[in-house]
Amino acid sequence: MTYVIGNSAFIGNTLFMSNSGSARTDFPASDSGKLYDSIQKLLNLPNNMRLFMCHDYEPNGRAFQWEALLV
Repeated sequence: MTYVIGNSAFIGNTLFMSNSGSARTDFPASDSGKLYDSIQKLLNLPNNMRLFMCHDYEPNGRAFQWEALLV
C-alpha cells in the first residue's frame, strides 16, 4: 500500500533504497507478479515525486537514507 500526499509517496516495503532492491516474494502467499505490478505503478508516479522508504541496509558503508527522488 502506498500513501501519496502532495509530492510525497510513502511506499512501505515495496521498494528499498535504490541500491538495496525490493521486497521479498518468498513468504507464504507472496506473488512476484503482483510485486512487479506494484513497482511499475510506483515508477509511473509523476517526476520529482519524493519516495519515502521503510528499509535501507546501508550497503558498502553508505550512510542511512530514507528518501529518494523519482526522476
